[in-house]
Amino acid sequence: MELPDYYLPIMPYIIVDDSTAFLAYMKRVFSATELMIVPDDKDPSKIMHGELKIQDAVIMFANSTEIWKEKTSGMFLIVEDVDRIYNAGVEQG
Repeated sequence: MELPDYYLPIMPYIIVDDSTAFLAYMKRVFSATELMIVPDDKDPSKIMHGELKIQDAVIMFANSTEIWKEKTSGMFLIVEDVDRIYNAGVEQG
């Protein structure tokens, strides 16, 4: 299988209860770029697999299911204007 050029050796994969809201939040707060969205076959309003990019970092994510429960993840993120990002995060919830 040939992998996309933008894949990194290590990428976080986050499972969330509302993948659509997660993607919107990441776009608003971190100016994330949407790379790939694969809708769930059973419910197209949910994302079975998604990929977004923040600068050079790729984050994979998906909507939780009965089998794949929501999983939180700790991440280290370097930003130039930490106060702006922090305030945007607080403002957006």
